[in-house]
Amino acid sequence: MRAINVLLSIVVSLVIGLLVFEGGLRLIGMGPPASLTRYDADTGWSNRADYQQYRTGKDFGPVSFEFNSIGLRDDPVGAKAGDTFRVIMLGDSFTLGYTVEREDLFVDLLEQRWQGEGRKVEVLNAGVIGWSTDQQAAWLMAHGKELDPDLVVLLPYDNDVFWCGEEDYTGVPKPMFDETGKLVSGELADTTGGWRKTTAVGRLVSSAGAPPMFNPSKSKSAPGDFAILMKEAPKILGDSPERALGALKAMKAECDSLGAELVIAPIPSNSSADADFARKFGKSVFGLDPSAWSPDKAIEFYLTAAAILGVKGLDARGTMKVAHATESCYIDYFGEDREWHFNATGNQAFAKFLNAQLAASLPAGDGSTVVLAETTSGTADDAAGLPFWAKLYLGLWVALTALYFGNYKDEAFFLPPIKVGLLLAVVFGTFMGVAWCVESLNVSHPEIGRLVLPILVAGILLFVAYKLGNRIATISELIKAFILRGHWYLMPLVVVLLTIGSLLVVAASSPLVAPFIYTLF
Repeated sequence: MRAINVLLSIVVSLVIGLLVFEGGLRLIGMGPPASLTRYDADTGWSNRADYQQYRTGKDFGPVSFEFNSIGLRDDPVGAKAGDTFRVIMLGDSFTLGYTVEREDLFVDLLEQRWQGEGRKVEVLNAGVIGWSTDQQAAWLMAHGKELDPDLVVLLPYDNDVFWCGEEDYTGVPKPMFDETGKLVSGELADTTGGWRKTTAVGRLVSSAGAPPMFNPSKSKSAPGDFAILMKEAPKILGDSPERALGALKAMKAECDSLGAELVIAPIPSNSSADADFARKFGKSVFGLDPSAWSPDKAIEFYLTAAAILGVKGLDARGTMKVAHATESCYIDYFGEDREWHFNATGNQAFAKFLNAQLAASLPAGDGSTVVLAETTSGTADDAAGLPFWAKLYLGLWVALTALYFGNYKDEAFFLPPIKVGLLLAVVFGTFMGVAWCVESLNVSHPEIGRLVLPILVAGILLFVAYKLGNRIATISELIKAFILRGHWYLMPLVVVLLTIGSLLVVAASSPLVAPFIYTLF
């Protein structure tokens, strides 16, 4: 019996230790994020049905995502009325509207305008984060008959071509087509579970999630997503263009069987709309000048494919260049030279372009005239004028200052706000600086970027061990004594108390880490 109690003590100690470590990782923002997607047997993943979530980025949000019963970021969808013209917008996170509310998203702006003109039109948003052309084709093949569209607008982006040649997207299986348009992938396995993806510890030790890399220059290693932009196709691109064309053939065949028109409208990147940005982006990501790569290669691929398939191809580059020259149309991540999504202004400009190109294909209206509303949100700051981190900072500053006043009543009136403000500034500045470094490395050198957080955590643990010094032996003896006595039921309390006590000892002995630990408490 004593042996069993000792074994239970060891097991409980390890479990509690891991739980404490897991909780610590989650507290510093390294926990698994809540996902907008779920496993999908046809596409690998799709939006979660009947689900709502708020997301905040560094320069956008909070943005609300509400998915209906079939996983679309849209109003409830029923059977199509006989006199209704149904349009499906099929794309990735640009179409989903990852950085804006629905009121500022081009999909909803178009529906608002067309319905305001008295047209009996429904516009369905079939955008899913991370989807490539083959997944969009597979989704249409699975759901097209049920939704019965009259017009399908495909909205591809630069990275869609590359992923058509990959069997999985950063470890998640996805469909593939051959060059003839035949679906050649087998049954897609469900890899959404497992401790490596659902725990902070698992994400820390796992190397999954990094995209394949290639070397466009001696000084840079870039994600394979951008291989299509090279003027001389790198080996990593493989047969991705042929398979992407095959997926488009399958999509065209499905549209023909549904009696729907297919239109291909590639979404211009920030580099396509801004030559100055393109030069910075090329140097930052590729280490190359514009002579070796082109931001228009993916767009030209899809426009050429549209001509091959005999469908309408829409080139929005001219419109986006003009709009962007007047006011930025893309999210600016603290000036980083990287591609990203439309802001509200970009969505509005793109909506006006699509309206000019597609309105003639829609049923006639009643003569009403509707002008798209001016942008209201989705820029660097939200409607309240402050980004999320600033609101969090101010909230903590007010709360901690009030606590400081309550506990140190003899302190000069002006000191608590200053001390708390400086303390929080150190904490926020450090976390945001590390996050910025990690994101920058993930863009330029992802193979290094994914190692930064594990190294940082290991460094913190080594620093804590160094500061505890001889106390580690005392802690070990205490844990050993409880284990050998078989007091397994006391182990949770012992581990938690020792963890808190160790952190307080480190905080008292090191002014460098004290602000972080005291802020935590």
